[in-house]
Amino acid sequence: MTSVSCKTRLSKYTKSTVVDWDLLRSLPDKRPAQQRSKPNNAAYIIFTSGSTGEPEGVIIEHRSYCSAAIGHGRHMNMSANTRALQFGSYNFAGAIMEMLMTMIYGGCICIPSEEQRGSQLVQTIRELDANWAFLTSTILAKMSPEEVPSLQTINIGGEPIRSSQIKQWASHGNRTLRQTYGSAETAAVVSSATLSASSGTGDVGTATTGRYWIVHPDDHDELVPVGAPGEVIVEGPTIRRHYIGDTERSAKAFISPPAWRSSFGSPLAASRFYKTGDLATYNQDGSIELLGRKDTQVKLRGQRIETREVEYHAKLSSPAVKDAVVELVKLQGSQSRGSELVGFLVIDTDGEIVDLQRPGDEYVMNTALNELTRTAIRRTQVHLETVLPHWMTPSVFIPLWKLPLTVSGKTDRRRLRQMGTALSPQDLEGLRIATRGAKRLPRTKAEYQLRALWSQTLGVEADSIGVDDSFFRLGGDSIAAMKLVGAARGVGISLAVADIFRNPVLSAQAHVEANSVQEIDKEPLAPFSMLSHSHTLNDLRNELGDLCGLEAPFVDDAYPCTALQEGLLSLTAKRTGDYTMQAVLELPDYVELEGLQTAWEKVVSLTLILRTKIVYSHQLGAIVQVVCNEGINWERATSLDDYIDRDKTVRMGMGDRLSRLAFVDGDGKKSKFMVWTLHHALYDGFTIPLVLDMVRKAYRDDPIPKRTEFNTFVKSTVQEQVIDDATAYWQSYLANGEHVNFPTLPVLSKEPKADDSFVYNLPLNVKTTEATASTLLRAATALMIS
Repeated sequence: MTSVSCKTRLSKYTKSTVVDWDLLRSLPDKRPAQQRSKPNNAAYIIFTSGSTGEPEGVIIEHRSYCSAAIGHGRHMNMSANTRALQFGSYNFAGAIMEMLMTMIYGGCICIPSEEQRGSQLVQTIRELDANWAFLTSTILAKMSPEEVPSLQTINIGGEPIRSSQIKQWASHGNRTLRQTYGSAETAAVVSSATLSASSGTGDVGTATTGRYWIVHPDDHDELVPVGAPGEVIVEGPTIRRHYIGDTERSAKAFISPPAWRSSFGSPLAASRFYKTGDLATYNQDGSIELLGRKDTQVKLRGQRIETREVEYHAKLSSPAVKDAVVELVKLQGSQSRGSELVGFLVIDTDGEIVDLQRPGDEYVMNTALNELTRTAIRRTQVHLETVLPHWMTPSVFIPLWKLPLTVSGKTDRRRLRQMGTALSPQDLEGLRIATRGAKRLPRTKAEYQLRALWSQTLGVEADSIGVDDSFFRLGGDSIAAMKLVGAARGVGISLAVADIFRNPVLSAQAHVEANSVQEIDKEPLAPFSMLSHSHTLNDLRNELGDLCGLEAPFVDDAYPCTALQEGLLSLTAKRTGDYTMQAVLELPDYVELEGLQTAWEKVVSLTLILRTKIVYSHQLGAIVQVVCNEGINWERATSLDDYIDRDKTVRMGMGDRLSRLAFVDGDGKKSKFMVWTLHHALYDGFTIPLVLDMVRKAYRDDPIPKRTEFNTFVKSTVQEQVIDDATAYWQSYLANGEHVNFPTLPVLSKEPKADDSFVYNLPLNVKTTEATASTLLRAATALMIS
């Protein structure tokens, strides 16, 4: 007790001692100090909710906290002149720092009441003349620099600072704005960074009371390169012992020194290793840039989504959007099988609060939104659809008065998910109608057909689909898109997966489908119609025939090559055998060679690309592809190995056959083989199975469906000079760049030929990205040598 008046009030309940100046003066002047605490004794226990929402007990030792406080206090401007605002809840690790660190440095702790901490915070800071504070970015958003002139050091922790706050506070007067990084597991703070107006929202500086290591998110035994994203591991004496009563969780979070640690000298004294669950990259100066948490990366219909990225863009969408949180929520009546991406938007209603309060809910607005709120949500939706992939756009936006907070001042994401789940299907539909308007019904035959196909593919009631709905907002993904293409083909509608991704809205898809039908119904292209020349057609056919080793009447058509075809043929010219395929097909005993030969002849006669040669025409001054009217030059052999070796040496260049076929008897054995040699200028990954299917049908005398010829594709890509946006961007971006030759050759004109090889197994998790393995490796190589 510190007050005599309180002693009488408690006298009948318990014994009490009043500690006042009279008692202190009565104590002996000298008394031997009793040193009972040791550095490894527990200093305090704190429970934190963690990312799971379940309480986790934390034991922090004296040495851990002293290392953190003494090592980092000076970086946070802590001194005897500090007047620290004790804002944090007592179950928040930041509150321990506000009290113990301040006392260690001889400062003054300014403790507001619960009422002052809530609705009177700005006024209280002024009255207490607090000059130092540790706040979350959510709390900082409730005040401005002009309102709290005494605050000279502002430390942000618990959640990332916002870019708007950096610009607002970092350049205001002589204040120091710092972003800290740490957790209850690390005795609060491990590092901090002084922010300037140009700082990033993830900048947390270099470790002061330990070391940072960045490892593969799924394997802490693998370090990632500088600049690559990974999970942060903290090493140092400030790491706590373990989680109380949770051996399994402790083993996952607090790990033994990984094998790679021995390559960097001895560990720090009394060090432990803690896996934070945070994702970051190393900067060149040794600092780290936080990217988010592993548990904020959600997976929706096979796509990984970083919710903080969506939140960032949502906050930029409209001045009326004061804050935004994106979560994966299981909505009532959701048409998809899983959860949906939901956007929670704090809307500034500009004082219009009448009839907007949702009964019994202090956070969610009524679905009868005012025009300002509807406009803000529409703008957010349009902005996100413009700057982000479709799967990163929330399917519904829920307007809020304010964000729910945890006792530590952080955004209560768990509460938001519960609020989203509690909304009825009628509430959700009301929000959708209020922000998008009532559904427009189909009007054209194509729209009705596609609506039925969407309903069949997505398992959605047809009546609930409007022409302004998005395929992906209703639960579609890449797999569903492929199913839709197949279903459309079954009813005679021409639709490609690319069409669906480019035009996810039903009305736009119907327009594409109508145009596609019109395009397919056009007459075949007239021979030589894609060539511009001043010579007579007879002269041109004579030249092309000579180049192909044919009489002029056997030249059926000619048209430009694609850039890829020209490039592939030029590479083969440098080294025979490059970019050619030798497919060896073992033939069952029941296959009749004569019937198979007839089937191939029929397929080749129907497929122009298999009768194509590539030549350079002097009359045209260009490389063109020539469709030749000639049969297959069948070859026969008795040894498979000998034929394959000999066939590899046969030239495939300008004017040569680019498709060859042979029968091999199989070295006197019963096995028979067919060898198909084909240049890559004539095929891709889709071509081979299509051709073999046509041969199979021809062998059985089944009808062969008519397919679009390659010259139609050439017309759309070559004659119209279509360059996609990505190609145009990179051509412009790299126009004046410095290019690196790797490896450097002794003579630039020398054609290199590999005489040795090195094999290295590189673990590559391609499934976590949309890029192919080839694209990832090429990009990594380019970054390495640039």
